[in-house]
Amino acid sequence: MRKYIISIIAAVFMAIPAFAQNVVKGVVKDNAGEVIPGVTVLDSDNSKWAITDLDGAFTLEGAAKGHTIQVSCLGYASQSIKYEGQAVLDIVLQSDTEELEETVVIGYGSVK
Repeated sequence: MRKYIISIIAAVFMAIPAFAQNVVKGVVKDNAGEVIPGVTVLDSDNSKWAITDLDGAFTLEGAAKGHTIQVSCLGYASQSIKYEGQAVLDIVLQSDTEELEETVVIGYGSVK
């Protein structure tokens, strides 16, 4: 009977890590090494998301191995990353100059 109880307790403690959710932390920078605030970091498999703070840092909960993490920001090329279980993700976004066009705002309209 004692071995039976010990095996049940051991099975319960082995199952607990299976239900734990991963917390992914990281920093988003541009190709010059400068941090980028306001970047959207989305786990497209469970629809959880985060936005980088003024230091370019983010915390994303619930990511699991094999999930796709999408990173996007205006003025930068969007990026999709396959999550492999890392605790820290350092992401570098490339600037996308084709996405932005020069616009001059005039008091009665706008000119491109």
